[in-house]
Amino acid sequence: MADAGAAISTVAKATKFDQNDEMGMATSASIYQGTGVAVGSDGKLVHASQAGALYTLGIAQETKLSVAAGTTIKTRQGIFRLANDAGHLLTIAHRLGPCYWTDDQTVGSDSSKLLAGVVYDVDAGGVWVIMGPCLVSAASVGALLAASNLSDVASAPAAAHSLGLGTADSPTFTAVTLTGGLLTAVTATLTGLLTGVTGAFTGIVSHLYKFAVKTTTFAPANGVDSGATFQSLTDGQVFTLPACAAGNLGQRMTFQNTGADGAALIKVNPTGTNKIKGQVGTVESAGASSKGWWNTKATAKQGDHVTVQSDGADVWWIVGGIGVWASET
Repeated sequence: MADAGAAISTVAKATKFDQNDEMGMATSASIYQGTGVAVGSDGKLVHASQAGALYTLGIAQETKLSVAAGTTIKTRQGIFRLANDAGHLLTIAHRLGPCYWTDDQTVGSDSSKLLAGVVYDVDAGGVWVIMGPCLVSAASVGALLAASNLSDVASAPAAAHSLGLGTADSPTFTAVTLTGGLLTAVTATLTGLLTGVTGAFTGIVSHLYKFAVKTTTFAPANGVDSGATFQSLTDGQVFTLPACAAGNLGQRMTFQNTGADGAALIKVNPTGTNKIKGQVGTVESAGASSKGWWNTKATAKQGDHVTVQSDGADVWWIVGGIGVWASET
């Protein structure tokens, strides 16, 4: 069967920003699918919130437990939605600013933690984070973000330190005061630049959005969510599929249980008289009209998932999955 990333792996190369990688894991590490990963001091992957992690790489695309030396794991960089740390809450005011790991599924504003990425958006379901090693080098970008509040530019020693210059570099600084028309011109230039950067981010995200990992507050939509992965750790979560129609022929979506083992029932239900047909493992769907395909709570494992595809008429075909699933009775 295909892995959890199969539904999106075929489109991940549409842009260099949204890409898959495979890297070696630290010996004896255990990493779960859908959690943040970072590079450790030995160049191997560890939990993103682990002490000694150097920089964030992205999100794990598979689960591997208590690994031996030389084991690799698939990861992905792009834009992901993570939980918002209630103790260090991120708001819309943090948009286009940095965010930091609280644990490997949660981010917040605590800058003493490992940098996770750049906040693209914040909503009731969590924080959308732009993530990848090109954005979050702890050694360089983290120090620069902390220093770029413009409060220390009037001090030569402080400015030198922020730029990574030591006394041996012997830099020469001249204090500059912006007044009157010059200040107005500089302000207008910076405002225009920020508008341009914001527009660029919006364009990038509008292109990548349908390939991002989504959570339970998003209802699957016709066409626009083709290729998306929906995750939930909520017991009894219902995902209602859009009606099969000529306009969504071939639309494919993945639904993943991210709750603890035996803790969450996930329901994938068709609309109207549509059916779900196919099988996961040795269990075949009954294919009855209006009956769902459910990940049984008692036997559910973290990472269980199913991928379905529209036939453009009245059937959502199961084209991949793992775990114990059963037809709604």
